[in-house]
Amino acid sequence: MDKKHTNAQPNLQGVRLWNQGDILGAERSFLASIEQNPENDSGYGFLTGFYLEQGELEKARSILKKWKEHTQLQFKASYHMMWTRLFSLEHNKQDAFLHLKAAIDAGFDNSDI
Repeated sequence: MDKKHTNAQPNLQGVRLWNQGDILGAERSFLASIEQNPENDSGYGFLTGFYLEQGELEKARSILKKWKEHTQLQFKASYHMMWTRLFSLEHNKQDAFLHLKAAIDAGFDNSDI
């Protein structure tokens, strides 16, 4: 199996468990995704979004730092949008806008939000 797709299953399982209300199971699945392939961006993105939705801002911050340390940042726009969300939740407008600009510069163009 192609290494870049080796963590798709834990991510999908994490989303399914999260939707079913199994918060601990979802977290375990997202963590397994990163453990299976620490160089793939998607596991970090799912886990960061999960922690942000759970209000676990310090955990989200920790995962964002690991994301940058361990990957090539193929999903730069998503990475910067997660920082934007984190800083917005912390009411840090200046850093939120800096990362929003970085996300747009990296190709983020979702006009639906």
